[in-house]
Amino acid sequence: MRNNSSSGRPSFAGQEGFTLIEAVVATGILIVGLVAISNLMFVAISSNSIANWQTGSAFIASQKLEELRATTFTDPSLNDSAADSLDVDQAGYNEEITVDGLGVFHTRWRVQTVAAVSPNLKFIAVQTEIRGPLSRRTRAEFTTLRARR
Repeated sequence: MRNNSSSGRPSFAGQEGFTLIEAVVATGILIVGLVAISNLMFVAISSNSIANWQTGSAFIASQKLEELRATTFTDPSLNDSAADSLDVDQAGYNEEITVDGLGVFHTRWRVQTVAAVSPNLKFIAVQTEIRGPLSRRTRAEFTTLRARR
């Protein structure tokens, strides 16, 4: 520290540092960055959950479709269902499956004879979604035609 001869106050020449304003601005920039990163983390976590539910829905729907395809043609589970059985629960054409770690999945299916083509041809549609507010975003739907051999 040297004495400044003209004012009588000590001079801090050569000593550099941050001013209070620079520290406040740097802290503000840091806070904005952390908020942006935390928002990104929230979006990633929610997207991952939705993807897990979509995968579960697709797996359960494909499993049910394969079960119906493997059923003998005369089995009562291949009787024609109501036309709206994918939209409204119909007895014998819906079920709920609980998957640990994911939740409760609701499955509906529709079976219709394609009489215009052949009485031995069935149209099968299966739809699965998770129970809850995001059900539409997690829906999986598969269809197939099945003919009697």
